[in-house]
Amino acid sequence: MLFLMPGQGELYRRAKADTSWTQLLGSANGVNLVAASPEFAQNTTVMIMSTSGDLRVSTDAGNHWIEKGNLAIATTYDFATAPGDAREIFLATSNGVFYSNDSGNTFTNKSTNLPSEVINNIAISPNYLIDRTLFCTTQTQAVYKSTNGGNSWAFYNSGAKITGQTTALDEFSELQISNSFAADQTVLLSAFDGLFISKDSGVSWTQSKTRENLITGFALSPHFIDDQKIIATTYNGGGLYTSVNKGTT
Repeated sequence: MLFLMPGQGELYRRAKADTSWTQLLGSANGVNLVAASPEFAQNTTVMIMSTSGDLRVSTDAGNHWIEKGNLAIATTYDFATAPGDAREIFLATSNGVFYSNDSGNTFTNKSTNLPSEVINNIAISPNYLIDRTLFCTTQTQAVYKSTNGGNSWAFYNSGAKITGQTTALDEFSELQISNSFAADQTVLLSAFDGLFISKDSGVSWTQSKTRENLITGFALSPHFIDDQKIIATTYNGGGLYTSVNKGTT
């Protein structure tokens, strides 16, 4: 199942067998972020965050929505749902990392050891139920890692620099963990300074020097452990790039 936000506040859905997109929410809903459960095939749970910071949860693939409100009382820049029964949610916000273990009904702040600044990316290990591992970036620092479900964080220097050539929140644009993380320990950071890759769970990083345009986002293949494929988007009309060797070229 694919979910699409064209950028005007709408949300669309398309299944593999569909011949067209189905609109789930109109532009008046102000959809700003979307996150599907890692176990979507089993629980059909998807969540959206509006531009006003309100969380909505659907347990039927987006046909009906439950309003949760802005319980973190903050601006959310990224969010993710942990593997399992879609009860654990992490928000990257203007006031730190917030955590819910009841599908978004209540949230607590989990920012121990993090700088007092915006958290703009958060990523959850696909093996979270076993390793309890999370990664995040702050407005000026990348990357932080937690191995206890966000109770505390440690800094792992990715080498990505603040360039001053873009807005502060766009310096670190995307953070992703390989869906085969338990086996390959791969984490990727898209920064205005370049693409940074760790293959040892964030301990050490290398910078890809192969891109001709600044990378703004990327997606890993569902079969990344076997095919090593990545698609990257680039800045200011630079087009799409593909890699078949984990981003090396």
